[in-house]
Amino acid sequence: MKRVFWAALMVCLLIAPARAEKISDQPVEEYAQNSHVVVATLDELQEAIAVADNGDTIEISQMIKMSGGNISADKEITIACAENFEGYCMFNVVGTSVTGLSFKGGNVGQIFAVTDYQGQETIFRDCVFDGDNITVAIRVFGTATENSVRIIDSEFKNCYNNAISGRISTNIVIDHCYIHDTYAEDASAAVDSSGKVALNDCIVTGNSSFANAGVLCTGTLIVSGGQIRDNTIRSTEVGTAVDIFCSGMWSIIGEGTEGEGYYDVATGKKLSLPIHENDMIAKLVYLKDEDAKEYFSFLLEPDVGDDPIDPPPQTPEQPEEPPKDDTTDNPLDTTPETPQPPQKPSNGDDSGNDNYTPYIPPTDYMPSQRPAKPTEDDKPLDQPDNPAPEKPQLACNGAVVDTSRTVVLLGYEDGLLHEGDSLTRAQLATIIYRLLDDESIAKYSNAELAFSDVAADAWYAPYVNAIQSAGIVNGVGGGRYDPNSTVTWAQIITILTRFVKSENCELKYIQYSGWALEAIQTAVALEWIEDNSTFNPNAIISRGELVDLINAVLERY
Repeated sequence: MKRVFWAALMVCLLIAPARAEKISDQPVEEYAQNSHVVVATLDELQEAIAVADNGDTIEISQMIKMSGGNISADKEITIACAENFEGYCMFNVVGTSVTGLSFKGGNVGQIFAVTDYQGQETIFRDCVFDGDNITVAIRVFGTATENSVRIIDSEFKNCYNNAISGRISTNIVIDHCYIHDTYAEDASAAVDSSGKVALNDCIVTGNSSFANAGVLCTGTLIVSGGQIRDNTIRSTEVGTAVDIFCSGMWSIIGEGTEGEGYYDVATGKKLSLPIHENDMIAKLVYLKDEDAKEYFSFLLEPDVGDDPIDPPPQTPEQPEEPPKDDTTDNPLDTTPETPQPPQKPSNGDDSGNDNYTPYIPPTDYMPSQRPAKPTEDDKPLDQPDNPAPEKPQLACNGAVVDTSRTVVLLGYEDGLLHEGDSLTRAQLATIIYRLLDDESIAKYSNAELAFSDVAADAWYAPYVNAIQSAGIVNGVGGGRYDPNSTVTWAQIITILTRFVKSENCELKYIQYSGWALEAIQTAVALEWIEDNSTFNPNAIISRGELVDLINAVLERY
């Protein structure tokens, strides 16, 4: 039943699960007609569940403790507090499984308190939590070892301050849940965590607060799919709530939805997804693109002159037209004798889809003449008569990079850039090859086969063989190049640092002692990457990250 409803929920977004729909729409008088019993212990509760009918309510008179074990039902049963309930929470659990039940808070601070971790995570599945406007549904306390909780296919509504709360040293995974109508009178949120929290395909909406109404995290946050939206209060008197606030490490995984997405409250700019392991403070709202301009015009002060969403057009001053010159000034022109790189087949498979090509400016936009060299009379009197130092060259053995070139992301047939996708070592070889200057390409284009797993007729074979012949790549060992595997940060940094002299640099924050240590130290010394504790050399580099890295390096030379 819940699974059938979830499909409908992902379409309409704001409809409660089927189980919750039956409960919330049921008249109060009907509850009075349904039989209910009052229990005080776990054994009594399980016996009452076993004999209960659909629609029954079971009341508990005191807090029930559970360590291990499970409570479950395949009927529509609600568990609530008795009028004379004693305790700070309805259930104090450790390593417990709870399935298929509805819980209604009331005169109690929490429905569930997860207070310890004994090597087994606590799991909630297919449940409904109604806080009755005065109760937190699930509060996870930190322990000596990371307290692990997973919440699956469940609904949270009418909670007070938090639907789900996690302390430091907690790891909460929330899958396919619907969290709505939580009221926080302070700067809290429906989901509030100081530890690790992941929301996978969840809908978090309609929650209200002075600030941070949707998700608040000061630890590590991962959002994958779903939507966290419409949790904002647009009032200058009480502050501005947001859908997501994270002051720790955060990631938003997925390509997003066309025409809408997460916007940075500070800048008014739409986030380009996916984003992995960002440690900048995030204050985000989820908006339709058409609503963004109105939303940010409200947030901006009246005297602010520039709108980050739609800046007013400015008429640039027209520069004087330089004198025309018939001399061609395209540094990327090649002579007929220069061997041209082979083209990969247009009907190849996806693994051969090379979407990175160096950007070659069209001649229409090139300057019509070279700037004139200043004469002695043109020099300022205080300018020393010394030529500017030449930038160092990027060269590996006899192969030289043409630093006037740029790597750009062209995109796939669906029109999207897929910046978060990985790329293959075959595609990487193509990028490196096309960045070489014409002389180097002519020198290494006819290299013989170098690797046993690179077929002579493979579209990437000429590129791989050429850069191997130049000593730019050495393969993965055993005479193999492994063209279809993904590229790690350590691999691309090792390749790039072969074009420069090694540098010594003591790493203060990057924790790494592997085979690419010298390359990582060189990259940090040259300021290609930051010495940051979050940097993982063994992580797969995305398409967008690789483009940014290579272009940042090229700008320095």
